[in-house]
Amino acid sequence: MDFNLPKMGRIYYNEILVKHDKVSYVEYVQNPTNFNFQLPTLIVGWNYVKSLNIKNNLNILDKKIKDILFWEFSFNEQKNNHINGVNNFAIGAPTLYFEHQYDYMVIDPIFNNIKNEEDLKFYFNSSIKRVYNYNNENLFILTNENKILGFNLLMFRFFKFNIDSILEKIDSSIIFNDNGDFFTNLCKKHNFMFDLKRYVVTIL
Repeated sequence: MDFNLPKMGRIYYNEILVKHDKVSYVEYVQNPTNFNFQLPTLIVGWNYVKSLNIKNNLNILDKKIKDILFWEFSFNEQKNNHINGVNNFAIGAPTLYFEHQYDYMVIDPIFNNIKNEEDLKFYFNSSIKRVYNYNNENLFILTNENKILGFNLLMFRFFKFNIDSILEKIDSSIIFNDNGDFFTNLCKKHNFMFDLKRYVVTIL
């Protein structure tokens, strides 16, 4: 399976980005004529962001403007801050993107008081949209309510749950089974610097 990832962040700038290797999941817009802040967004340049009048009380000590909107110095303003800030935003944009859209919940047999397979019926209901089975070690369920339920299958095995029986309770047509190769190749192709595993289910 191969596909193009959605854009998970956006960088607006009017001066060149220095010592930054562009990544495929971030949209780069130089000298924009209009702005859209629905994605995690970085505006590069202190003087530039002030000129846009996005917020009246911008603080040079606070890089977060609001919610998922940030600013960073241009290279001519602060060299080290510029390089580190732009690169760190690119690395962190997917996390901001996913955490802004999805609620992640760990389903644990002890914490959630799951004693048998019958107790799992609450989680395996009609609201399941998609399932990602990572190497029979982790199961991630995306619901219609934009929640992701994470199951550590190794933990369930430890407590003597029958994993095959559990998986049979889910419609097989919505399960994507991965022996690990898909996830590894995805990370290599897009130069991911973070653990995307729990969110793969949202982009299958």
